[in-house]
Amino acid sequence: MSDIEKKDDFIPTPLQVRFAELYCDVTNRQKTYQEYADELGCSRMQLYRFRQDDRFMKWLKAKIDKSLDDSIGELILHGIREAKKPGGYQYWRTLLEMTGKFIPGLHIEGALEPPKIQFIVNRSEEIIEAESPEKIEGGDNEKD
Repeated sequence: MSDIEKKDDFIPTPLQVRFAELYCDVTNRQKTYQEYADELGCSRMQLYRFRQDDRFMKWLKAKIDKSLDDSIGELILHGIREAKKPGGYQYWRTLLEMTGKFIPGLHIEGALEPPKIQFIVNRSEEIIEAESPEKIEGGDNEKD
């Protein structure tokens, strides 16, 4: 028998499908197995037996992954909205961690201070500076 013929396609029962739908719904608060059982009209032990079935757990994990993939855009947008609010540091950190851009222990001097900007009003006029560098790229800062 080839590997393809040995492939075990798990077919969930209607109760398992309904449980997975409830379990994967990201809008639900975290429920206990008793609450799921009450809603599904089965025993809590039945749901625990589902968890003991490796094929069901593999199938459920695939459903959870798909649910997360389907929701990730909405979750990221929510995180960005929350991060923009005062005290949204943890949202930014989480978003940076999710994208692999978070660097633990990184400290940027003056990151929270407004930048010092040089304004060139007109090349033939005076240069207004926030700092006084010796030269500005593309010209010099001496007055005529």
